[in-house]
Amino acid sequence: MEQRTSEGAADCGRVVVAVSGSRGSAHALAWALRAAEVSGRELEVVTVWPGQGEVLVGEAPGHYSLPRHLAARAQARALAEATAARAGAVPVRRVLANGRVADVLVDASDGADVLVLGTHRSASAAGAPERGVAAAVLPRVACAVVEVDPTGAARVRGEVARADRGRRGPFTLAHPAVAPMGGVPPRA
Repeated sequence: MEQRTSEGAADCGRVVVAVSGSRGSAHALAWALRAAEVSGRELEVVTVWPGQGEVLVGEAPGHYSLPRHLAARAQARALAEATAARAGAVPVRRVLANGRVADVLVDASDGADVLVLGTHRSASAAGAPERGVAAAVLPRVACAVVEVDPTGAARVRGEVARADRGRRGPFTLAHPAVAPMGGVPPRA
């Protein structure tokens, strides 16, 4: 059972990022924010509750849910920290979803230009077998996936450049200010 609430901007091409409150997701959010800024796309920040590996608890409308509250607070804190030093106006859509993490992210990435995930392992472990959310999401999404590790290094997985139905031309991670294989894109 998935319930989603969102608030934010209109459709102009999307960079979707998963935010859990972890260090890896903070770096993923910074990377995604810069990619959205550089490409002129909307940033969709998706926080799923309960988290990966936790017992799925449905939401009862009108009742307080501690897991939902904690997810909303983690998302708000991560967004505040990521946008504090930025003057640019990136349209942001915030999504809180109740469901299984991989399923929610696959649904959120439908029609997106790129899905950005934080990971707990370094990009230097590139030859290691996939596990966790990335392993569950990668075979099921149609967009490029960028994994950002706790050091801020990013690794592109999947289709790197794809047409995005004429909204703003093709989205390519090869933009000079976006580092697909390096760290967090530099600030302009």
